[in-house]
Amino acid sequence: MRVLAISDEVTNSLYPLNLGQWTGPIDVLIDCGDLPYGYRDFIVTQTHVKHVLFLHGNHDGPQSLPDGGRTGQPPGWSNSDQRAVYLKKLGPLAAGLPGSLAKTSQARE
Repeated sequence: MRVLAISDEVTNSLYPLNLGQWTGPIDVLIDCGDLPYGYRDFIVTQTHVKHVLFLHGNHDGPQSLPDGGRTGQPPGWSNSDQRAVYLKKLGPLAAGLPGSLAKTSQARE
């Protein structure tokens, strides 16, 4: 099983690459948080990965969608927060715990 894990920082040097050729086939993409949804979608599109899991990072919050709406989780991704994830044909994979999500107003108090 080939797993690609991403987290925290956008790597601009990946944009000009044909990422799918560079990484080879990826079975599962795991996002460990704190990334823009557009960047996550770019990675999925480039690698053609079918299984995408995410956890919220400690800096995650609702993000804007292209249609003007807002969402608290990336569309089409499976949240592995506090649960074990089992993927067909791949078997047991992972269990996850999110980062400490703190509200900005509470963090200042």
